[in-house]
Amino acid sequence: MAQLIDLTGKKFGLLTVLEKSESKKCHVYWKCKCDCGNICEKSSQSLRSGKATHCGCQLKTVQKAKREEERINRHIGERYGLLTVIANTGKRTAKEPIWLCQCDCGNYKEVPTGALRSGHTKSCGCLRIGAHGPDLTGKKYGKLTVLSKDKNDPKKWICQCDCGNIKSITGYNLYTGITSSCGCINYSIGE
Repeated sequence: MAQLIDLTGKKFGLLTVLEKSESKKCHVYWKCKCDCGNICEKSSQSLRSGKATHCGCQLKTVQKAKREEERINRHIGERYGLLTVIANTGKRTAKEPIWLCQCDCGNYKEVPTGALRSGHTKSCGCLRIGAHGPDLTGKKYGKLTVLSKDKNDPKKWICQCDCGNIKSITGYNLYTGITSSCGCINYSIGE
């Protein structure tokens, strides 16, 4: 029979061996005090091999950090209107994180969580009425090619359908795909 090596007083990671405990299943166990203050039992084998270095408190810390990281980054990849969340900026409003989002038009915008969830912010601003949005001239949406801005309505664009018809359509309807033709698709389906 191998001679028992006394581990009393020895330190293994965060664990200090206090005294020998009962033997269980052919293993010798030791009562240990962790630097965090918890008391636990560990086998001679796990202490000497380096597998046991704490009471479990470090595992909780690592798991807590992982959960926090998952919570912080849970919105990455999600879509809100025309915006796709691509990163957590690390910035915060008083209550919530601010996300870096990429708009379908290619622009970037930083948006707080609440504005995304509520639908208050659906784009980088390109959907707003007026000249602040991007120039859509020449872009194609479904069967529609944008020819120019509608001079009679600043939120609309003059578009030509593949069938040849001309129609004035809002930028929002183009971006979101609500309107993808002059209406000829609907007519051809019914024929």
